Amino acid sequence: MMKIFNMNPKYASDVLETAGHLVSLSRPVAPVNLLAFLQIAPAATRRVYWENRQLDLAFAGFGIAAEIFASDADRFATVTREIQALFADAIIESSDAAALPRLFGGFAFQPDFQPTGIWQAFPNAYFMLPRYQISHRGDHAWLTINGCVSASHEVEQLRAELTDLAQRIQTLPTVTSQHRSATSQLSYPLEQAAWNKQITDATTRMKAGELEKVVLSRTCDVTFDTPVNPLNALARLQERYPDTYRFLLEPLPGQAFFGATPELLVSIKGRNLFTGALAGSIKRGTTENEDDQYAAQLFQNPKERHEHHLVVIAL
Repeated sequence: MMKIFNMNPKYASDVLETAGHLVSLSRPVAPVNLLAFLQIAPAATRRVYWENRQLDLAFAGFGIAAEIFASDADRFATVTREIQALFADAIIESSDAAALPRLFGGFAFQPDFQPTGIWQAFPNAYFMLPRYQISHRGDHAWLTINGCVSASHEVEQLRAELTDLAQRIQTLPTVTSQHRSATSQLSYPLEQAAWNKQITDATTRMKAGELEKVVLSRTCDVTFDTPVNPLNALARLQERYPDTYRFLLEPLPGQAFFGATPELLVSIKGRNLFTGALAGSIKRGTTENEDDQYAAQLFQNPKERHEHHLVVIAL
């Protein structure tokens, strides 16, 4: 059972003498730029990030306190057991739920996924608990340090690290999008003729009633003159698309999955899960009145309404 409290040194010492435990310490700090927080991470350090200006919570973290992997057919159950074991006897000192230790990661869509090529750094199921985590909720922020320790003096070492980092982040540099890597080459592994055939085959099957809805896509490989800095790219995405959900998962140094998506697929509040059926899109207007007009066009379009209905049924 996870224990959350203002840590009593004698109690912590007694517990830690029995075996290694996850210990998590946090303290309030002034809000900081989350990308700037990640920028101070040492080289070759794994990082995570999640932010959207419309949400109350935002997170960034770097370093590894614990990792969870799974590749078997029961990957969801396996990850659940590993998480329960990790937090079973965790000792957590936190004054706010926003500062609690959090796992970041995910699952491949296909259960038989084999990580190869550009996805070789991403297992079928992977979650990481950052060594250092900063959490924002509204106008408040907390700095958290996580570690697996087996002696009480190691807890004090964690506390000293936390204090030192809290002082360092008081004056962080600004992450900008000015330093951009120049694009030198675009290529498509799937040739145009094969791509056209997929489109023709899909439309033929739809007309025959074999398919109701299909979303086709193809990979585009982009080669740059210099290595891509995910933080600079995310800063650029934040400037251009401020309402998106921006994310970064870096399970290995130099192997990052990041982006800015307009949609939130699933959210959980307490024991309730929320999702939204979304199909169809149209350009934005320059005024609120134009936005309303475009929205009405979508609502009145039979094709868009049919696609939306299919998504609702799928959910």
